[in-house]
Amino acid sequence: MILSNNNLLALLLLFLGGGKSGASPSASSTPAVPADASSAAAAAAAEAAAAAAKARATQNAADAAAASDAADRAAAALSRASQAQSKARATPVAWPQAPSDQLPPFPGPGWRSAVPTPSAVATRAQQLLPVLWQQGQGAHKIELTAGSWTAYRADQMGPGIRGVTAWVPRSQVSTSAPINT
Repeated sequence: MILSNNNLLALLLLFLGGGKSGASPSASSTPAVPADASSAAAAAAAEAAAAAAKARATQNAADAAAASDAADRAAAALSRASQAQSKARATPVAWPQAPSDQLPPFPGPGWRSAVPTPSAVATRAQQLLPVLWQQGQGAHKIELTAGSWTAYRADQMGPGIRGVTAWVPRSQVSTSAPINT
């Protein structure tokens, strides 16, 4: 689910219109962003909506402040999602290539998580999010990204949060592997 600025604005207006406290937003630490920034924004918006409903029901200043903080986190998550989507749209899609026959079978013990994740890999994961999830959880694709073979897999990151994880071979295969004829 992708939230638009209008959805977040409606959520914020719903919160502000229903509460009677004049508590101002306070600074909060920014949580880590899952691979799928859009789902993270949706989860943050759901959290903010629940906090706003609680604040309206209790009319408690502490609950109103918590709801305000949740709305701030939702706005920040929406901003990060928008930036990630803009970057993914602006980045050219990878040129199709056949995976090297020297790569280990995926998934399997010959692969490890691509942590730390290079920027080019994170951008490509964002581009592949709708493609892989159209096939369902566990769908994967192996591509040459930024000079390294990378496997991308559609994985559930949490309740209602869809993401793409990146994997690299434990022993990197040469990108100029001979082609069998």
